[in-house]
Amino acid sequence: MDRDKLQHMSSADLRQVRENAIKRNNLTFQTLCDELLEERQLAEMKESGQNVVEFHFVCEKGANLDSTDDGKFMTGNWSVNELHCDSAVKIGAKLALHESSDARSYFQGTIIDWKKEPNKATGHNTIRFTVNPTNKTLKWVGESASEKGYKFG
Repeated sequence: MDRDKLQHMSSADLRQVRENAIKRNNLTFQTLCDELLEERQLAEMKESGQNVVEFHFVCEKGANLDSTDDGKFMTGNWSVNELHCDSAVKIGAKLALHESSDARSYFQGTIIDWKKEPNKATGHNTIRFTVNPTNKTLKWVGESASEKGYKFG
């Protein structure tokens, strides 16, 4: 099954293919389904005039989280549509890192910048966010089986 066939499936069927890919440890299909579902979500978001106001990522505690000299932090690399990133900076969207989708965030803050970085393994760009940290932990938002979740507003 290729991207073209997956693209013509309903979102419900695409989520089922994704779940099956997770069960079979098929990262290629899982990633493809994630990308297609995100594209649909972005299209719906644009139609309704909404922005992503919170980004949630499952991330091993402290992994790829680098502090800067001015007290800010740079996150690890995430697969996020760049259109989300521009609006995130403009509106001061939140970013939260969780050890699992069942746990409150162990790191959170306001997104103040972002940059693209190439991922040689996948051939796609990934995103690193610069975040001004805050103390208020956040509850996971998004599908519990996913490694990233968005809150729209």
